[in-house]
Amino acid sequence: MPNPNVGEKPDFRDQKVFWDAARSRWVMTLAEGIRIGFYTSSNLKTWVYRSGFIPQDSRVDLGVLECLDLYQLDVDEDSTKRTWILAAGANGYRYNRTTGIAYWIGSWDGVQFTTVNIVPQWMDSGPDFYAAVSWSDSLLTGDQLYASLSIRKHSFNSLCFKVKKNFTSFNSTKMPSSTHPTEIGDAKPLIPKPLSALTRFSPKISLYTPPRSSANTGSPHDPTTILLCSWMNAAPKHIGHYCRTYMCLYPSARIILATTNTKEFLFQSEARRRADVKEAVSAILAPGQANERLFVHALSNGGTNRMYAVAGAHQALTGKALPAKAFLLDSAPGIPQFRRDMHALAVPVVKWPLYLWLPYMAVSLEIVLVVFMTVNWIPKWVWKDLVWSPTYGTNDQNFVPMDCARGYIYSKEDLAMDWKDIEKHATVAENKGYTVVKKLVEGAEHVQLFKGNGGEKGYWDFVERLWGMAMADREAQPETL
Repeated sequence: MPNPNVGEKPDFRDQKVFWDAARSRWVMTLAEGIRIGFYTSSNLKTWVYRSGFIPQDSRVDLGVLECLDLYQLDVDEDSTKRTWILAAGANGYRYNRTTGIAYWIGSWDGVQFTTVNIVPQWMDSGPDFYAAVSWSDSLLTGDQLYASLSIRKHSFNSLCFKVKKNFTSFNSTKMPSSTHPTEIGDAKPLIPKPLSALTRFSPKISLYTPPRSSANTGSPHDPTTILLCSWMNAAPKHIGHYCRTYMCLYPSARIILATTNTKEFLFQSEARRRADVKEAVSAILAPGQANERLFVHALSNGGTNRMYAVAGAHQALTGKALPAKAFLLDSAPGIPQFRRDMHALAVPVVKWPLYLWLPYMAVSLEIVLVVFMTVNWIPKWVWKDLVWSPTYGTNDQNFVPMDCARGYIYSKEDLAMDWKDIEKHATVAENKGYTVVKKLVEGAEHVQLFKGNGGEKGYWDFVERLWGMAMADREAQPETL
């Protein structure tokens, strides 16, 4: 379609066309400088101008708009609450941002897009998260939406921490309830919820299976399965951060998620713990996993405890060590200490109201005192299920094979775990013959090491480096970072 008025519309490009099933015609959005034009057609040949959307008319300056998109998403996966999203590549300098994707939530009546709040939301906080164009494929994904976009190499953001193929899949099209059109002024950014893509096998074990479209997007040397053992009482949104990043980093890998809580960590026998993770072992041994490349990531003592339970259950069933190629111990392992244990138990309830927080902390104090006295004054065989077995069992070749590359990432500022305990564990592993690599992160808190010096890039580069060591020649020399 030729530009109908070159003088008035010097920018006339970046068309996005979709089928408007409700009105049985094609719709095109067109970038026209600071304006978004809407056109319709019945045959893809003859186009009729319908309306324009001009943020600058309301003093919203986004510079020249480009790479437009108009699509629908469901609120809380409820198709009865389906709403329209208008998105555009924009200049965010007036919002203290670089270039990014601005979007508005509103309604489309076939002629005009209407939004209550002309002030845009931003689809991501990363720099140069830009030029997204969406599409769907009902044969592959049903109602899921995909988008290709441009992200500057090594930029980190809420959707994908490093782009390998300029392609990101949205495993969830969910929107938070606050983005319902009746509450549009309080709209929140559209952030995928990766945990919704996991199938729950038991209260403690969930499995993510990548879509068929991701089968050929990873490297043949990437992990085929990631066993992610979260820390005690980990919040879903925090677990989701790790799941989301692994989905992007290794798109063809399955993710087995194992969780735990305070009661299970402190009071369960090892036999019960192993029974709780039997579904994880079944997933590892599932048909078609003969050439399994297993990466294990355990966070804090809770995650280390869960990992040891999985390894123990696997050993009991097969008589063999867990077939892990690499094992990352994140903020772990450590020996119980009064001050650090109180901190670890207090963190998950820091926002609780006082009438709940006080009794919880009173009970926690009693538990920590009992554990502290048990660990320090009673023979080790009494408390082996709590500390001894998980901590030292992870250095036992009957559970973790000798050719499994070992990584430790930790911080001296960690108030829940003593970094000296972690380094002692690493030394024992090295003395036993394991290949060990360590990374000491400055300025980071417990299980938040990606927020320390080096940020997300430094953290996930270490993850990739550990896996690279596992896949490389076993004679590679370990190195401390």
